[in-house]
Amino acid sequence: MELVNQVYKTEDYEIFKFMGGNRNINSAQLHRLEQSINEQYIQVPIIVNEKMQIIDGQHRYTVLKSLKKPIYYIQIEGLGLKEVQRLNTINKNWSIGDYMTSYCNQGMPDYIQYKEFKQKYKFGYMESIMLLINKKYKPNGDEVVKFKNGKFRIGSLRDAEKSAVKILALEKFYEGIRRQSFVLAYLECLHNPEFKSNIFMQKARYQTIKFADQANKGDYLRMIEKIYNYNTKNAKSKIRLNY
Repeated sequence: MELVNQVYKTEDYEIFKFMGGNRNINSAQLHRLEQSINEQYIQVPIIVNEKMQIIDGQHRYTVLKSLKKPIYYIQIEGLGLKEVQRLNTINKNWSIGDYMTSYCNQGMPDYIQYKEFKQKYKFGYMESIMLLINKKYKPNGDEVVKFKNGKFRIGSLRDAEKSAVKILALEKFYEGIRRQSFVLAYLECLHNPEFKSNIFMQKARYQTIKFADQANKGDYLRMIEKIYNYNTKNAKSKIRLNY
C-alpha cells in the first residue's frame, strides 16, 4: 500500500481561497448540503491546490464554515480551472450558464459580450450562441463544445443584433418567438438569400391565425414557408425551405 495524498484537518477557514472562474455558489445546493451535514457529518475532504485555492468542494467549504465545523482537505499541486471544470462535470454537469459565468469572470471579451447580448434580447443560451456566430444550426455541430472549451468567438455583433431585432419584431403576431425551435428556424431563413424578411412581415400581418406552436424546427420552417408564399401567384417568387 502506498500513501499518495494526506488528508489534513483545520478550523482556520481563512487559509482557503475561491478560484476565479469557478461557477457561482448555488443557494439551493447549499441548503441541501447543510441539511445533509446536520443529519450526519461525513468527513469528505475538499481538494485544494498549492495556493489553497478550492478545486473541488466550494459548497462543502461554505457550509462547513457557516456551521463552524472542521474542514478536511487534500492538497494537490498544479491543479487549476480546467481541473475544476472537469471535476464538476463528473460530479454535476456544468450548464452553459456556468461556463458563461466562468469565462466572464476570467475577463474573456466574447463571453462578456455574449452575456450582455443574452440579457438584452432575452433569448436562450443556445439561441444566443447561434445568433452571435452568425451560422445556421446543425444538429451535429460543435458550437456548444467550443463554447464550453472557451473557444466561442462572435462572428458579427452587428449582424446578430439585426437578426435579433427581426425576430423580436414578430412578437406582435406570435408570442412564441423566443422558443428555441422557432429562433433556429427563423435564423435559418435569414441566412437564405431568397428569403426577404420584409415580405414575410407583410404576409404575417394578414395571417396571424397561421402562427402556432410547433413540435420542432422543421415544422416551424413549414409554417414560415406557408405564410411567406400566401397569395403569391408567381411560382418564381415563392420560397422553398429545406425542412
